[in-house]
Amino acid sequence: ALRAGEGAADSLVEQLEQAHAELAAVRREGAAASRENTALWQDLQHAAGELAEAHRALRLAENSAAELRAQLVDAAQAAAQAGTEQRAEVAAVRA
Repeated sequence: ALRAGEGAADSLVEQLEQAHAELAAVRREGAAASRENTALWQDLQHAAGELAEAHRALRLAENSAAELRAQLVDAAQAAAQAGTEQRAEVAAVRA
């Protein structure tokens, strides 16, 4: 009975050691996953910052385009006015 008890105890010790080794492996995997998650989170934050910067640049470009459009409209109106005045002068000279 003593030998059977020792055998059972040895078996339990082996099972405990195996469970301990498996737990250590799970902890290592968890730590690796945590590090990967942290790296992914940092990448996501970096990408979000770049996206915000690109959005600001787009807004500036849109504002610049609107200003250029307004300047072109003003220039076209001025050219049209100058053309009208020049035609009037030519007509006056001919008259």
